[in-house]
Amino acid sequence: MFETPILDDKSEKFSLNMLESDFKKFNYIVKNNPGLTTKKYLNLMNFDNFTEEKLEYAFRLFNTNKSSFHNICGPFLFDNKNKTWYLDNIRRSRNNINVDSLIKENRLLREENYILKKNLKKL
Repeated sequence: MFETPILDDKSEKFSLNMLESDFKKFNYIVKNNPGLTTKKYLNLMNFDNFTEEKLEYAFRLFNTNKSSFHNICGPFLFDNKNKTWYLDNIRRSRNNINVDSLIKENRLLREENYILKKNLKKL
């Protein structure tokens, strides 16, 4: 079951020493390596002194403050069963790709249909 975990009042606080470019790297890493555990992402993110706790805090912070990080980083989904993270808009972007490809195919088929009708009239 997927959830979008956020911070609450009881969450331990960490200081993130990250620039906007680091937020974008964070997002890029999760987007291009979906479905990894926090521990595995820890090995890929070398731009801050992350620990597992601090990295999980970052995921939750980005989810809690969606407006602050809009189009920069997150939101992220967490799979409780496998303990893995995903970028939330992976599903949306896959759907957009499917719609775009269907629009292109539809346009090509209409053009082909037009040409065939035109040739049929000539017979």
